[in-house]
Amino acid sequence: MSAKKVAKSFKYAIEGILFAVKTQRNMRIHLLVTIIVVLLGTYLSLSTTEWAVILFSIALVISMELLNTAIEKTIDLVTSEYHEFAKIAKNVAAAAVLISAFNAIVVGLLVFYDKLNKLVKPLMGIESTIEAIILGLLGVGVILLILKLVINGGE
Repeated sequence: MSAKKVAKSFKYAIEGILFAVKTQRNMRIHLLVTIIVVLLGTYLSLSTTEWAVILFSIALVISMELLNTAIEKTIDLVTSEYHEFAKIAKNVAAAAVLISAFNAIVVGLLVFYDKLNKLVKPLMGIESTIEAIILGLLGVGVILLILKLVINGGE
């Protein structure tokens, strides 16, 4: 394979990523969360192994979102009418994204929990792990609300 063909392949792949970022709200959410996780991981000085697991999880979610977009667009090209099989294909593709996102959340909890717990407990005067979990869930809720407002323009 010539260097020219390889360069074209990369160009097409980058066009696919850019299309997904421009047109898919969930892809923009994944990228925003990625930025937050990378900044947090840098601040907390993750180990090489922790980075490998985090980056693999990020790549899995983004890859699943790209595949979901490809499946949705292919179905939209083939038919504009409602069809049960089209619905099933789209729902299964979306489920793949959901499972990979849940995986990323679990991985994030496993990697970040102890580091954040040690950091937040003294700063907030928190005594118990339950308090830390409740505060963490509230924090995630606030972050998700802010993300929704920023991405959807308050819709």
